[in-house]
Amino acid sequence: MGMEESYSVDTCQLLSNTADGWGEMTGTLSTIRCYIQWKTRKVKDINGNDVIAAATIICSDQDISYDDKIIISSKEYSIIQINQKMALNLQHMEVLIQ
Repeated sequence: MGMEESYSVDTCQLLSNTADGWGEMTGTLSTIRCYIQWKTRKVKDINGNDVIAAATIICSDQDISYDDKIIISSKEYSIIQINQKMALNLQHMEVLIQ
């Protein structure tokens, strides 16, 4: 087990909305190993508005977009910020949710 996996003690689900061959939107649900930091803080969303983030999801690089949703304990959260980070020579993502 690498260092990154030892910090990924939580799981959440990523609901990705993609268009099928007919242009219809379909949802794909996948489970992500992560670390959930439940700490509220004031941040800027993608449009530059001040919003309150409920938590930060720290995970390995994933294909995550602002249209996706994060599900934790059956509750759905919107993604308000996606940041690529580097710490201890490990590249990871910080996804702030609301």
